[in-house]
Formats: sequence, structure tokens, C-alpha cells
Amino acid sequence: LHEVMSYSIDTGFRETLVETRSERIETLAEAISDKPQAVFCVYGGKFSEGIDLVDEGSSMIDLIIGVGIPFSPPT
Repeated sequence: LHEVMSYSIDTGFRETLVETRSERIETLAEAISDKPQAVFCVYGGKFSEGIDLVDEGSSMIDLIIGVGIPFSPPT
């Protein structure tokens, strides 16, 4: 993910938000609610689990970039 971010994708009017392992979903939702965000995440993290962040009937996310292959952990 950090390699993708190293390309410094300019989203214009959006801030960027990078999901980390320790980040709580409430913290992410609060950051997204303040202003439009470009969300960068890794498949297998919180955002790949189908979380729906909605405010007043509209999605709070307008751009999401996910990297990786969504495989389940090896057993």
C-alpha cells in the first residue's frame, strides 16, 4: 500500500486517508465525514469486509482504491 501511495496520487479536492491495522472504523468514519476523502486500503482490511458508511442516506465514500488480492489467511 505504501508503494502505491508513493506515486502521490493527486486527487484534487480530496484529502487522503490510509487505513492502518490499529485504526478503529469509528475514527475512519469520523475523518471521512469531515470532508471528501480518497480512501486507500488493503484487501483483507476493514474496508474489504463490506462496511457501508452512510450519512443522511448518501455514501460517505466517493473514491476508494484497494490493493492486494482478497485471499483468506492460510490454514
